[in-house]
Amino acid sequence: MGMSKSLASYDEIRAAMDRALDSENGVRIPCGSPQAAVNLRQRCYYFRGLDREQSTKIFAAGDPRHGTSAYDTLVVQATDSFLYIRKGAPLVIEEL
Repeated sequence: MGMSKSLASYDEIRAAMDRALDSENGVRIPCGSPQAAVNLRQRCYYFRGLDREQSTKIFAAGDPRHGTSAYDTLVVQATDSFLYIRKGAPLVIEEL
């Protein structure tokens, strides 16, 4: 069985991502096992995709929010038995 396509099924994911956006250093979620952390990361990715899809229905094609998610700036990382959700650091680009 696949993942739910209802945004209401991801309230805990939205809450965690909102806390990460509000936090200076992000959040860490204990998951119990490395596989559980990977599964939770996948739910985060899927939720973010659904949120982007929803924005295409809410915002007109010319609006900068069309096809985006407020959570696009977050990095979601499964490490050991934890899931980390942090704001992404800007890339450092250097000339060669």
